[in-house]
Amino acid sequence: MSQKQMSIISKLLHVAKSSHQKRKLAAAVCQGGKILSINSNSHRSKFGSEIRGCGHSEIEAIHSIYPHLFTHKKLKRQYV
Repeated sequence: MSQKQMSIISKLLHVAKSSHQKRKLAAAVCQGGKILSINSNSHRSKFGSEIRGCGHSEIEAIHSIYPHLFTHKKLKRQYV
């Protein structure tokens, strides 16, 4: 494993430890050894009397880069 990959894994472990959830997870969106976004699993939701985790780290990482992908608004297309 390269030094860049080890550095990314080390940062993922640090971010995962900061999660307040029982199962600590982290995900990163990377390009060329550079971290573009990094997040941990975040919030919980309640289903009846059962509480389950729902803030998936990989979705949160993608959402922080491309928030428009998770809205119902249409993007304006620019034609050249």
